Amino acid sequence: MRSVTWKRAELKAGRHKHTDLKTERIERSIADDVEFLRAQPTRQTRGLMDKAREWKTAFRARVTLYAEQNGIDKSEFAWLGRIKHEHLAAFADRYGLSYEWLLEGSGTEGRETPTN
Repeated sequence: MRSVTWKRAELKAGRHKHTDLKTERIERSIADDVEFLRAQPTRQTRGLMDKAREWKTAFRARVTLYAEQNGIDKSEFAWLGRIKHEHLAAFADRYGLSYEWLLEGSGTEGRETPTN
């Protein structure tokens, strides 16, 4: 996109007039570049961002509800604003929560203890 912006600025300034390039050729080049960029997939499509947003909302709701039901002080889950793996793991370990339940909402809240 930077190249397109630069080409447009150069065309508008008329700097191409001292070359053998015609205005139509530059405009066609810009149009081709724009079309190429539109055809390329983005890193994160809108659907993926929406899914991530939905997951974060559900995850935060699970943690908040668990904390409220178990009388956990809000300072214990202040990290929910910026979810980081180490905070999530520490919270799960501190309260014996299942990672599966915490991350996906499936299974049971607590971890199963292995039987010998």
